[in-house]
Amino acid sequence: MKLKLTEISEIRDIRNNLVNISLVVGTIAALPLIVSALSRLFFFEVKIFWICQAIIYLFVLVTTLYRRKISYNLKASVLILGMLSLAFLDFLETGFSGAAYIWLTASGITTSLFFDLKRTVYLLLFSVVAIGALFFFYYRGYVHFTAVIAEYRNFRMVRHGPRAETCCSTSVGD
Repeated sequence: MKLKLTEISEIRDIRNNLVNISLVVGTIAALPLIVSALSRLFFFEVKIFWICQAIIYLFVLVTTLYRRKISYNLKASVLILGMLSLAFLDFLETGFSGAAYIWLTASGITTSLFFDLKRTVYLLLFSVVAIGALFFFYYRGYVHFTAVIAEYRNFRMVRHGPRAETCCSTSVGD
């Protein structure tokens, strides 16, 4: 079945609108996460994660502000790379029991929506290899996670803060 040129153009417009909406919603929804990261900065004094999260947010914000002038591939890539970066930051901050798997899953789903199956498979393979490498470095003692989950559970902002996965897990455990 061959698509007509007008149908292809309509599909491109829909995909472009989907990416634009995702950028705007992501920029707004990330504000509570930035506040949560800032509060962790003051209580746990780990500056590198706050700086990295702020840089990721600034990339997404700039992409959102100039979304009409930026190509579709670049906009979608910024969203996906932002989620991947947040996943690996979470791995480095809280280890393998944190929320990093949620970010990896979200980046895989987003890649499948914005791109083709081939790029999605590449992203998933990269994620598995990166997790394996991180585990290898952790097992060998080259990587130490900066936050201890027990400390996070006692931290009031994390227990009742804006992160949905934390709120859900603590409401079941309380």
